[in-house]
Amino acid sequence: KTGDDFKAQAQNIDQDIQQASGALKQSLLAEETPTEVQDTAPQEKP
Repeated sequence: KTGDDFKAQAQNIDQDIQQASGALKQSLLAEETPTEVQDTAPQEKP
């Protein structure tokens, strides 16, 4: 039973993270033009 509770908790956390990252991406796209976002992304990961 504890294992099931942990899995359910982990799924909820994953959903929260996905929602948060989605909202963050939307806010970043709203602040910057898509071109700027594409230009900066490759520089961070050579």
